[in-house]
Amino acid sequence: MLIAGDPGADGAYAFFQQGKLQLILRAETHPKDFISYVQKKRNPDEPIIAYLEQVHGVEGQSAQDTFTFGQHTGRMMAMMELVSDEYVRRISPQKWMPILQIPMGLERTVRKKMICERMRLLYPRAAIYLWNADAIAIGEAILQGSFEK
Repeated sequence: MLIAGDPGADGAYAFFQQGKLQLILRAETHPKDFISYVQKKRNPDEPIIAYLEQVHGVEGQSAQDTFTFGQHTGRMMAMMELVSDEYVRRISPQKWMPILQIPMGLERTVRKKMICERMRLLYPRAAIYLWNADAIAIGEAILQGSFEK
């Protein structure tokens, strides 16, 4: 099982098994629900590998917003480490976006819409929105890329 996480209040977890998207959960999912899902779906023959996007606060963001973002990121990392067979791996946008041919220089909202549309084409039956598209794209980049799985 691969778990890909996009941190932040509007972030998400994307769960993949055998190379296919299985579930998307909001970042604020209660830990009991997160752990319950993993326990139900875990295949003992398949390790659980987790990747969390490595990002930082936004320039000009208030100290409170930066602190809150750090809390969300830490919470996500802790939940992923509880279920992962290894430490959570971090992956920067500079590493995962080129695999999916997403230009880094685009304005943030344009880039997010592009990612969302590409993931909708890839997974037409999934409920893909701006809040969860990055988590799915991170997982997809890991599946397509030459990262350890």
